[in-house]
Parts: sequence; C-alpha cells; structure tokens
Amino acid sequence: MKALLTFILVCFSLAVYSQNLVPNPSFELLYRCPSKHTQHYNEFDTMIYDWKIPSWGTPDIHSICTNHPRLSVPLSYQEYNSTSYCYSYQQPRTGSNYLELANYSGLHKTGDLVQTRLINPLRKNLVYRIAFYISINDCSGYYSDGAGAYLSKNKPEDFRPNFNPNDSCYRTICPKIYPQVRWKGGIIRDTSNWTLIEGFYKAEGGEEWITISTFHDNNTQIDSFNSRTLWLYLDDVSVEYEYYISADKDSICECDSVQLSATDDEPHFFSFSSDGANPMYGNPKLYLCNSKVIYYFRNQVLIDSIPIVSKKQSDNVSIPSILCPDSMVSLNLPHFDSTQYYLNNNKIETNPLIVWVSDRYSLRSASPYFCSIDTNFTLVTPAFSEGFDTVFCIDDKPGITLSTQHAFTQYTWFPDQIHAEELWVNNPNQYTLLAKDSLHCLHTFLFQVKTLCTPKLWIPNAFTPGSSPGKNDLFEVKAEYVSNYSLRIYNRWGQLVFSSNQPTKQWDGTFQSLACPAGVYFYQFDGTGIEPGHSLNQSGTIQLLR
Repeated sequence: MKALLTFILVCFSLAVYSQNLVPNPSFELLYRCPSKHTQHYNEFDTMIYDWKIPSWGTPDIHSICTNHPRLSVPLSYQEYNSTSYCYSYQQPRTGSNYLELANYSGLHKTGDLVQTRLINPLRKNLVYRIAFYISINDCSGYYSDGAGAYLSKNKPEDFRPNFNPNDSCYRTICPKIYPQVRWKGGIIRDTSNWTLIEGFYKAEGGEEWITISTFHDNNTQIDSFNSRTLWLYLDDVSVEYEYYISADKDSICECDSVQLSATDDEPHFFSFSSDGANPMYGNPKLYLCNSKVIYYFRNQVLIDSIPIVSKKQSDNVSIPSILCPDSMVSLNLPHFDSTQYYLNNNKIETNPLIVWVSDRYSLRSASPYFCSIDTNFTLVTPAFSEGFDTVFCIDDKPGITLSTQHAFTQYTWFPDQIHAEELWVNNPNQYTLLAKDSLHCLHTFLFQVKTLCTPKLWIPNAFTPGSSPGKNDLFEVKAEYVSNYSLRIYNRWGQLVFSSNQPTKQWDGTFQSLACPAGVYFYQFDGTGIEPGHSLNQSGTIQLLR
C-alpha cells in the first residue's frame, strides 16, 4: 500500500503487539446451527456471535453441524431453478465453518456485506495488516477482482425499504463505501484453494468496524460467462498491528533536521527514491532544505511514504514599538487567506487585527504553505517619569519654576492655558501640564505646589499590642513631607526585630511571627524632606506593654 499521508510524531509508549482485533475470526462461535438458506440480518444475528449484516443482503453460514444441503460443509449446492442444480466443494480453511457472500448485480454494484466490531479501536498512525481468505464457489456465474475490506469509525448500514434489483442501492449500502484494502492481483477464478486478500492500513485513529464484501465499481475487472451471480466463501479474517513509522515534523522552514523512526520487526529501510536506491537503515536523522518524499521499504517492497514539505518563510507581522496610551492599533496579518491566526489562543476571523495598546499578547499562526509564527509581544506606551515628587514647596522663596525633564513638541499649562516649556509660579495650587510628543500622543503631568513643606514627624513612646484589639495595637510613625522613609527597631540586646521603608508598614510587636516580650525597645528613624536640604534623623525608646 502506498499512502501519501502526513506523519506527526506522537509521544506515547508503543504498547502494542500482534493481536488479532477481529472477534470470532473464523466464524466458529455459533448460537445455533444454520437451518435456513437466504438469511436476512435479523436471522443472521441470532445464529453467529459478533458478526452482522449491515443491509438487506443475505449472506449464508456454512457449517459441518447443519443438515441443510445448501449450507453443508464441505459439499453444498446452488439451485439455479427448480430443475437445475450445481454442487460446490470446499473445506474450511480452518475450523468447521465459513461464510458465503453473493454479488447478484455484477458491474458497479456492491454485493452481500458482513461486518464486525473490532475488539479495540485502531490507534492513530499505527499501520495494521488487514487480511482475510476467499475461495470462489464452483457454481459462480462470473469472477471479479472486487474483494475488499472497509475500516470505519462508525457502523455503516442501510436498511432502506427498497427491493428493486435495478436500484443502485439494492442489497448494499448508500452512499457507496470504498474499501481501503482490496485485492490487486487480477481476477480470482480459483475454486479449489483459499486466496489471501491482504493489505496494510495506516489508521486515522478510532476505527472500530470492519466491513467485507465484493466492492464493484468502474475499475473492477469482470469475467462473466453464464450468470449474473458471483458466490464466494470467506474465512479467517484478521486485523493485526504490523509496524509504525514517523517523522518528528511534517514540514520544515528553510533548512531543518527531520528525525525518522520505525518500529518494525521485519527488515526495513528508508530511501529518497521510490526504487529503493541508497537505502537508509535504522532511525536516520536527516537535514533537509527542500520538500522531499521519503519512501519506506519493508522486506524490499515499497509500502509507504512520508512527504516532508518545505514551507516559505512568512512575512513578519509589523508591530510598532511605541504607541499612544489608551489607544487601538491595526496589525496587518500576512497571507491571511491561507493562514490561520490565533491571538491568546482565540481564532482570528478578520484582517487587519485591531488590538488595544498597553496589553500583552500571544500570536501564533498555522499554514500549509508558510512557516508558523509564534511570538509574544506587548504594545507599550512611552514611559515618562519625572524622577522627583510632584509636590513642590514655595516656603520662603519668591516662587518656583515647574518643568518636565522630557522634550515635547507642544506644551499647555493649566489652569491658565499657558504655552511654554516651563511655568513660574508663586501661589499654592495644583498645576497640570498637557504635552504632545512627536507621535502626536498626549501626556499629562500633575504638579502640587504648597506654601510650606517642612518635614514633620510624630513618634509615640509606648503601645499595647493585643491588650485591646483595634486600639493602640501598632507602633505607628506618622510623617508628612518625608521621602526615603526608614524605620528600624531593636531589642535591648541590639537585635533588629523590625524594619520598614514604607509609612504604611507598622510594627505589631512581633518578631518572626512570635509576640515579643513586654519591655523597652529602641528605634532609629531616618528620612529626607521632599525638597533638597531637609533631612530627619531621630532615635529613642519605645515601651511595649502587655
């Protein structure tokens, strides 16, 4: 079998072995001996384990246990009409039973069908050997090469109330099913021996049903001589795991490595040529720069192939590095008609892509023609930081100058709407600068101007953690117009039991989550004012009471 399919390496333990997945493969398990010729599906199901008829066809069970002359083994007969008979002789290939299928309609028609549910579903990408044996009934009116097997995930069946022999769906299944495994050796005329029908099938994954019949179509070879009926015997059906081949990737971008692997007990090799030239044994790792078809040979016979596609490098998605805050941006996605894009794992339906600025995104793509895109990006806005607090103090100065350390193309100061890079003020107030940059993005800066900004500090001399919940539980230091806040507390042995660089973080009287004993503790506070030249350094004792 030559199947040009895509192989993707599946990371799982290959815990399979050569087990026949077909239940009751040689039809030995019967509920009762067949006693009636021309058995419809509701009669057939009550006589044999596991096997079923999926249409209005009438396959027969031949067994040594029956007394019916048309179903006996090894000698049975066919009745052409009330006065014309034909005898057929065939021993079972194994066991005591076999089935008989008929094709009454000749060319373009599928004959009687039988099917069974496999013991386990087929596993994706594993290759299975599908096999069964047929022998032509001595009384057949014509011969063909149409015997085959169809594997499917769902059960095919068709019981439409139509018994017109001229109807294309007569005794078969519509819509028509096409076997994946079929006899390729020409017309079968052998009425004495059993002919092996076999083929290799790469599973899609989940196939549970096998259906066997004579599948006649426009390519079927027919040899007819005295009747429109073909009868054949069926025995020993098997579906067994055979081998597994894979490539760790089905496509490459520019030049890339491809790891091949095969799990096969039979002699095998890979080749770039369909005639097996320059064989590559084992599990070769290849370095490819162009599309290639890699052929797989088993026992010197070509039975499979792996196409490796060289994809074109996709154009990059142009992502601007600096954008205006709180805005939206349009991103053009290249080759959108042949590429599927996903943003944060959500499928993108339209192009261009509209996204908000100041957010993080994950963008990936998948295409049969172009290399994939897999990138994370953040649409950012310009970062403007004044580098100093926006609270300014006049104190005893005649006034101060407000400005920003960044260059803009346009400046507007509020509340007076003054257009200047700097603003001289001598009154306490809140001033706003609205500035526009070279990208025409607007930026806002706030300046709080006060009359007096002398640093102030309030430090208690005692607190009572745990004595009255919610009251005086924390050693709270209150500070105004102070930056670079630093508070450290020591026990009487000089061990640091608490430190904080944030005014909101206060001591609760514990050390390493354990309550400190009552007593005297020492503190050291250091800080600076919001304007240069002001500093605070204070130390003292605290009384911890319990």
